Amino acid sequence: CLSLPKDDVQQFGNNGYLCCVLWGWFSACGLDIVLWSFLLAVVCLLQLAHLVYRLREDTLAEEFDLLYKTLCLPLQVPLQTYKEIVHCCEEQVLTLATEQTYAVEGETPINRLSLLLSGR
Repeated sequence: CLSLPKDDVQQFGNNGYLCCVLWGWFSACGLDIVLWSFLLAVVCLLQLAHLVYRLREDTLAEEFDLLYKTLCLPLQVPLQTYKEIVHCCEEQVLTLATEQTYAVEGETPINRLSLLLSGR
């Protein structure tokens, strides 16, 4: 199986698109071919913009990224599973002052997942 670097494949696709547009304009003399090719290019660019937006919005906060790398990655927890866990805790990080109590055994309701990173 022939495998090309990603940049070569993209350049090959760009050259193919350019050849299709030039053929449509000069050989077939068809404005419709050029317009359809242009429409295809616009749709591809919109799809690329959508993918970039989704990748950007799918990032974790710095605290959660560090927690994943130090705690979950060594245990081979899949990133998607970790993101679901983070989503359950509403992506909150609470920093407590010295002698501040977060929960009291037998009194505090258990309605969220909590993880103590340091302290007692």
